Amino acid sequence: MIANLRHQFVLELKRALYGQRGEPYRIEGHTLRYLPGTRPVRLRYGRSL
Repeated sequence: MIANLRHQFVLELKRALYGQRGEPYRIEGHTLRYLPGTRPVRLRYGRSL
C-alpha cells in the first residue's frame, strides 16, 4: 500500500513538473518525451519480480 502511495505521489509530482511537455527520456543519443505514466517499461524490467 505504501508503494502505491509513493508511486501516485511521484506520478503527480512528474505531472506538475513536466506538464504537457512530457518527461524527457534519453535512449541512444535521442531524447524522447512521454507524458508521465505512459513511458513504456523495458522488457528486462517487465518480467522482473
